[in-house]
Amino acid sequence: MRKFVFVLITGIGLGCAAPSFASPPDDLCRQIDAFEAAPLALGKDQKELRRSIIFSWDGPWLAGGYWACAHKDTSGETLCAYLMQNSSHEFRAGLPKRILKCANASFPDHGEVDWSNQAASIVLTGKVETRKLRLDIDLAHKPPSDWDAVRLSVIPKSPSRDDKDPPELGLLRPAVGSGKDGG
Repeated sequence: MRKFVFVLITGIGLGCAAPSFASPPDDLCRQIDAFEAAPLALGKDQKELRRSIIFSWDGPWLAGGYWACAHKDTSGETLCAYLMQNSSHEFRAGLPKRILKCANASFPDHGEVDWSNQAASIVLTGKVETRKLRLDIDLAHKPPSDWDAVRLSVIPKSPSRDDKDPPELGLLRPAVGSGKDGG
């Protein structure tokens, strides 16, 4: 069973998640499990380095634009390929919600909460004891574009000294689209 801990939440609406006991039958969960369990690269000190993918959207909602998924290794490429075929271009909040549901988060039944203009960094306890998952969400639609992104990272609990925290997602906009285009 996975547990999750909120590290930082900006805005309203994301604090509604609560643990539950049933995992959803979503193939995304199996994809995330494989991404987490795959071997990590090693730093100069022979300790593991973090691995991340960044799924991003750019352009106005329902009016074109593109989406991309950036990765640096085979397990990231596999997860990105899955996400490009199984993520919504129109409903961007769906992806982080699905990822949180894989971590046994549940959401209230009182209707859909609008996640527009939200940003969060959430640490998830995954299935590999020596690692954790971190979900960074930036759905802030900041000018000059309508760029949004989700980053999923696998972080070793004893990382290499060579491992540096990545920049906040907002600092990456809009230069992330180095993965494969989807639209």
